Amino acid sequence: MTFVVSGKNPFTDVHTGEYYAESVGWAVNHDPVVTTGTSATTFEPKATCTRAQIVTFLWRALGEPVPSSTTNPFADVPSDAYYYKAVLWAVENGVTNGVDATHFGSNKGCTRGQVVTFMWRAFGQPEPESAATLFTDVKADQYYYKPILWAVENGITNGTSATTFEPNATCTRGQIVTFLCRGMVPEPKEFPVNVLGDEFLIYVEDVFNITDRGTVISGRVTNGKVKVGDKIVIYSWDDSGNLLAIDAEVKTIEMFKKLLDEAEKGDNVGIQVGDSSLKDQIQRGAAIVKAGSRLKPYTGKYVGTVWSDPKHRTTPMTEENKFQYYVATTDVTGNFLDMNYSSFSDDRNIYPGETREGVVIELTRPLLVYQGMEITIRGGGQTFGTFTVTGRQR
Repeated sequence: MTFVVSGKNPFTDVHTGEYYAESVGWAVNHDPVVTTGTSATTFEPKATCTRAQIVTFLWRALGEPVPSSTTNPFADVPSDAYYYKAVLWAVENGVTNGVDATHFGSNKGCTRGQVVTFMWRAFGQPEPESAATLFTDVKADQYYYKPILWAVENGITNGTSATTFEPNATCTRGQIVTFLCRGMVPEPKEFPVNVLGDEFLIYVEDVFNITDRGTVISGRVTNGKVKVGDKIVIYSWDDSGNLLAIDAEVKTIEMFKKLLDEAEKGDNVGIQVGDSSLKDQIQRGAAIVKAGSRLKPYTGKYVGTVWSDPKHRTTPMTEENKFQYYVATTDVTGNFLDMNYSSFSDDRNIYPGETREGVVIELTRPLLVYQGMEITIRGGGQTFGTFTVTGRQR
């Protein structure tokens, strides 16, 4: 997107480089106009957005659909108000109700939880991919639980930190137009990828059966802690590459021939995960997390930074190349989809010694990949460089 309003940006309080700058441009250039400034030269991006404003912005972004009813139960929604039709449409379509039977709460500030809920309902209440959230302040029994999962998965908004969303914090005008723009503009967007936090994670290096004990996996704990008796999920795949989610339990933990009660990050351990029937279902490279973990595998495209090793790569990497990507403990085939060459004129090559951000690769198997993970690029028995994960695409 490019910020164009009659050839220039008229707003003295909207500066190039601010996260909302392009979204403001989208809002004031949309047909119909989603919102104008608060004056000819100000937008007030940090001003609180009201309930009347958000339903109006959303209604306009969707093309100003005409409500079928003219019945208005709200004393604070006069028929000559700019938000009159928008409120009737929102209530009629289940986007939101009033704050009580006779009041809409037009001038009340709109919260982050309310905004994503209004958008989610207006877009048909799509089911989120995930059933778990990273945010400690977003509980499963709250009305905004699924909307927040959906909004984060679709790149509409992130949390205010790695573990908080602050659903009750009021939204600003800059935030509102940014959420709407990200939800409405049909272009590839970078989506969040797993964030480790303190979650337990181990990748399987080897799997074998021990007589009278059952299936044991070995590996180095990547993150977090696990105890004997913990319920776990093993994310593996079948012979066709289809994802398997295997429920199991930590029976024993062993390190250097000693039994342990728990293992933590950095420990090289053997973990008994069940009886001997499990062995054939678990592959090298499978990821093990605790039951209920927010970490999960994704299939498809990842965004990251590529570094081409000049010691081992003498020719440029191109979008036509197919490489092996060493992810944790296993190789998987992958393709370059986008070398982000637009910012490097039309050069589609990544040259030896070069580092390039915003590159997209596609992995052919569902794997548990996390933010900041370093994936080795290999081919013909040689290491050609690294791919450091920053996000994912769909």
